[in-house]
This record gives sequence, structure tokens and C-alpha cells, in this order.
Amino acid sequence: MSSEQHPTYSTAKTPGEIIEAVARAVWWQEHGSTKCPEHMIPTEPALREHVRISGGGWIGENPEDGDGSRLLVQVSPPVAEIADDDRLDQPVLRHLSDIESAHAEFMARPADRRGPHPLERLVREWQETPRIVEAETRRDTRILPKVQVMSVHPDRERGMLFGGLTDGRHPPETELPLFPQLSERNRVAILDIVDAAGLPIMAKGKGAPLALRFGIRSLLTVKPQDRRRDSVRLAIKLGELAAGLYPTRWRNRDWPKLRNVLLEARNYGMLIDGGHSLWFPWAVRKIPAEHAPSLDGLVVIDLAFPPGSAEGPLIDLATLDQLGVESAPRYRAYLATHTLNWQNGITRVPVDRAHGQWRWAKDVAKYPVLTLGERRRLAFGDDDRKHRTTAEIEAVFTDLPGLVVVERSARDPLGGMTGWRIMPAEAIDLTGENLDLTGEK
Repeated sequence: MSSEQHPTYSTAKTPGEIIEAVARAVWWQEHGSTKCPEHMIPTEPALREHVRISGGGWIGENPEDGDGSRLLVQVSPPVAEIADDDRLDQPVLRHLSDIESAHAEFMARPADRRGPHPLERLVREWQETPRIVEAETRRDTRILPKVQVMSVHPDRERGMLFGGLTDGRHPPETELPLFPQLSERNRVAILDIVDAAGLPIMAKGKGAPLALRFGIRSLLTVKPQDRRRDSVRLAIKLGELAAGLYPTRWRNRDWPKLRNVLLEARNYGMLIDGGHSLWFPWAVRKIPAEHAPSLDGLVVIDLAFPPGSAEGPLIDLATLDQLGVESAPRYRAYLATHTLNWQNGITRVPVDRAHGQWRWAKDVAKYPVLTLGERRRLAFGDDDRKHRTTAEIEAVFTDLPGLVVVERSARDPLGGMTGWRIMPAEAIDLTGENLDLTGEK
């Protein structure tokens, strides 16, 4: 077989080649003429791991194998042997074989009497199972999704949800309207999304609501290259999810409350089409069922990103998690201020486009000015009706991690509004010699 050719049933000899041939055949059945992506072709160890977690096969001992195990699958008799009417209701005898033996037995049958390949069901289940999210280091950073708002065109006031070709599929036909308020100054789309979906903004007592933190954190879990899909299914171990939502300590007694949050996730939706339809940003498909589940148990989530999603700022997960358990307004303010400061081509300028190198702009005037009203909205939400003093609002934005208040009476050069200019600490390294960090101009 040439290195330029993919193995087929007739040319595959080794376990790896047999699995690849089956994976490509299964993908063809599901996707027509679409070429099977390389990451959708499992290895034998990957199938063994799937069997250990989800079943569908058996693990046998193999002294000749380096890890001492091999994958075994059920092999059914040829179709001709079970096709007689007097045997249709009788148990079908099957036996276990390794990959090579099962494939050889399958190929020895006449083509019209083979039935499904012994590996077909297992490979199909593997392809349909979302990959498990890799464990994070606690100083990991994630890219926050950010909606880019362009000038509104009269005949183009709607944004595509994950537009573009993905894995050979046509772009989804469903369109979602961009939020009208995104044309306003200093909107933060990820907060607008969760607020419009009905998630609670403030919690009773300390910290941000668990449902809010789960919603935002699940969006942060998706890899950047997957955000162009019309939807993304991901699997995350309960222990990994708990490490973010309970950064101080997870206890089994916390599970009932988290379980309720997961079960209620699909209840949050955004009105679209003039209020005639609901769009659901996420839905939880699978959760552990036990009263005190293992931290290795899986939570499977379907996510649909907001229209016009693009890359936003790097968010330090450990910092975000800690703010989430300490203060809802500061949690929101941290997300909002980092997002508003990250503007490609304005505050983020290229050093070497070819190699993807960017830096913070040196011109302080390029960074946004947040009025008192905007800061209140970002920290407490649009519908906040409580009396908030100026001191209370200012305290939220003071000493946010990684951010510095460089001016308290800054004037926006475009709109003329006066407010705070809060810059990334990293940018201060470039511009600090021209700044008075006492908080006044």
C-alpha cells in the first residue's frame, strides 16, 4: 500500500490500519463524501480506554503487547447462517476475537453476506463521544469569547451563528440577531449573553451565583478552533469542573447544589425572532447519577456560541475562580474590564503579524474610558434597582487583579464623556513613564 493511500478493508493488515479503514468507512456513512478528519481516527489504546469507561468491547491479556492488554470484539456468524426463518428468534452465537482475527474472519466471507464490520459499532461510538477536556494547571489562562461589533448595515443587521465551513458542512442556516444594545458604548457581550439568558446576576451572601460561574466557565473551556462550529459538545470530568467552581475545597455535600445547577442549565434561554423563539446557549446532556459521585465522572455539555464570536482577552482562570467565590460585582468587573481593554488594532497592536506577535499600545488615550453609569451596569447588571453609592461602585473596580486605575477624570477623546481609565498592568510597563498612578490626570 502506497504511503499516499488510505487503508481500506481489503488492504488493511495491522490493527492500526484496520481501525483506520473502519473509521473512514463509518465517517463516510455518516457524512457522505466528506473526508474523515485525522482526529476522528482512533488508535487501539484510545478504543481500549473508551471500552474501559463506556463498554462496547473487552480487554484481554496479551503478553506480547507492551502494555499487556489487547482489544477484543464480538464476532457474529455470517449473515447466511442466521437468515433462515426458523432461526430468527433463536440466540445468535458469537465469539470474541482480537482485531486482526476478527477482520480476517470478516473479509473471508462473501461481500454480500458480511453484515457490519465487528469494529463498526465501537468506532462509531468513539467518534460520537466528545473528547474529555484536559486537566488545567491552576495558573492556566483561557481566551474569553468576545463579540466584535461592526458598523450596522441597513441590510445586514443579523449575525451568523458559527458561520463558515466546518468539517465540510454547509454553514448553518439559523441566524441570530445581534443584540441591539451592542451598538452602545462599552458593552461586554459575554455578560449580555448570560444576562439575557436569565442567569442570576447576584447571589444571596458572598460570591457570584453558581449558575453564572458555570455558564461562563463552560464557554471558556471550548478551544478557540472549535468556536466556529454551530455547536460544540465537550466532556469534562466532575473533578475538573469542581476545581473551578469550588477553588478552595470541594466536598461531596456540594454535589446536590451543583447537580441542580447542571439540571437547570437548559432552562436559560434568549428570546430571538422578535420574541417568537428561544435560543439556548448551552444544555447539559450527561451528569453523574450517584449521590456522591466519583470525581472522574463525566459532565457532557452542548454549547452554542453567540453570533459573531471572536477572540478576546486572556483570562487567568485561578483569579477568575477566586473572584467568583468572593464577590459577584468584582467577578463581573474583572471580566468586563479585561474584555473592553482588549481591542485588536487599537489597544493591541502588531509587532510581527507573520508570527502572530502583538503588544499593548503605548498611547494611553486609546484605552477605554468607563463612566460611573457604565461601571455600575457592568458590575451590577442593567436591571439593578438597588441604591448604589459612588464609593460602592468605585470599590468594585479598585485593585482588580492585573489592572490599574490610571485616571479617575479621564475624558473620552471621541464622546467627551468623563470617567475612569483602567489599564492592564502589562501595558503600564510600556506607558508608565508618562502616567501619574495616583488616580488623577
